[in-house]
Amino acid sequence: RFQSRQKHLDACIEQGCLIDQMKGEVLSVKDIKLKLHYSRPISIELKRQALKRASIIAANTIKLRAYPVQLSGAWGLLDASMVEMGTGEGKPLSLALAAAVRAWKSGPVKILTANDYLAQRDADQFFRFYESCGLKVTAVTGKTEHGDRRTAYTCDVVYTTARELVGDFLRDQLTYQKLYDGKRRSVEAYMQ
Repeated sequence: RFQSRQKHLDACIEQGCLIDQMKGEVLSVKDIKLKLHYSRPISIELKRQALKRASIIAANTIKLRAYPVQLSGAWGLLDASMVEMGTGEGKPLSLALAAAVRAWKSGPVKILTANDYLAQRDADQFFRFYESCGLKVTAVTGKTEHGDRRTAYTCDVVYTTARELVGDFLRDQLTYQKLYDGKRRSVEAYMQ
């Protein structure tokens, strides 16, 4: 089991290095979105092209160069793997690259942070990056008004905390669905 994890880790690191060294023509965002939409599963080459395009956009818009460790982290995230990165290795950029590619492929992405400050900071820091990728980004924090939350969750990329996401989910369940107890009485009757 450990060897398979190590193989996967080695493959992610190798892909990060390969993406960093890519030369030649890189597909446009429009072409990548189109190919991602119709490909199931995503080919390795298309994933490389998408991450390379996202890293070029990051370098041009927010002046953050994606190094192999960050590209490897993004690759792992796109493979639905848990990724551990040390302090100062660029977790926010890895997340942003993976989120952009995932949003191009399948729509809305929710990024959970440790607290409201980090959610707002990262949404603000990467705003121009996501905008250049043709995506909308926002942060949902404890200060976000109830009416603004519904609009916020329609964005392509949403930074928030687990507390806010779960709270909004449960609030919506209570508000918009009929929940019944064993005697078929609505939960709404107890809330009044």
